[in-house]
Amino acid sequence: LPTPAASKGGFLGLMTRLVTPGPKGASTRRAVLFYAWTLLLAFPFTFLMLFLYIPSLIFDRHKRSVLQWLSMVWAKMSTRPFFKTEIVGTENMLKPETPVVYVANHQSFLDIYSMMWMNRAMRFVSKTSVFFFPLVGWCVFMAGHIGLRRQDLG
Repeated sequence: LPTPAASKGGFLGLMTRLVTPGPKGASTRRAVLFYAWTLLLAFPFTFLMLFLYIPSLIFDRHKRSVLQWLSMVWAKMSTRPFFKTEIVGTENMLKPETPVVYVANHQSFLDIYSMMWMNRAMRFVSKTSVFFFPLVGWCVFMAGHIGLRRQDLG
């Protein structure tokens, strides 16, 4: 059963945080290695997602479960060698099939990676320009994430 806070739309006390081991001087080196490793992983994961995209549209059009799973594996393989991810408050998580909204506060570019460690099927809302990034953006599109077109109202 949902907790009273969840039924009222309150905060469930769930948090993911990345614990960065090592001296502070190593953070730049770790970031460069992280980006290089993530880019290297982008090639096989993009190929896999391209191969599975059409079957996913035919057999699992709305959930795209296989593509979501590949995204999670990619995020975990990208972060595991460089960051320890800790999820706090798992006792407050609702069942995986329960619709829920998780909000990242974007304290760093790693929010999306850390949220993937929650092992939940999720869709991210992102500005549409992200979908045009080679490899990564294409995978974001294929996995069914939601593009938001920003408009200049000024």
